[in-house]
Amino acid sequence: MKRYIFLILIILQLLLIFSFSSENGKRSSGRSRKLVNTIVNVYKKVAGVDLDNKEIIKKIEYPIRKCAHFTLYFVLGVVVIEFFLTFDLNHPYIISIIFSYISACLDEVHQTFVPMRTGKITDTFVDAIGFIISIFIIYLIGKKEKRHTN
Repeated sequence: MKRYIFLILIILQLLLIFSFSSENGKRSSGRSRKLVNTIVNVYKKVAGVDLDNKEIIKKIEYPIRKCAHFTLYFVLGVVVIEFFLTFDLNHPYIISIIFSYISACLDEVHQTFVPMRTGKITDTFVDAIGFIISIFIIYLIGKKEKRHTN
């Protein structure tokens, strides 16, 4: 049963990733700017400072977009490794990394067919950092649990 739950979660996460990638460039940029503007406005209220939103948005929009890549693929890495751990495989961690990277590459190829979007190999590297870190965390948790059960 656990295996099927993780499979469904993989499918849902991939649908979420591909739905964001299906947005044309204008809509995707608008979504990013709206989020960044919200972050800047909250910061201004909390810190009690007056900032030029346009200037700040220019500076932080790119890192925020990369954080989104990282986060989406971090979550994908968690559900992928948990899925492959339900099988008796020799190298579930390597298989999970390969599966996740292929997914990231296919997502970037997909973006090349979306108006005003481009596929970037550098985005797959940011994605890879996300899923590799999450898979490594699950690996460390598994090692710790094995030590406590022995």
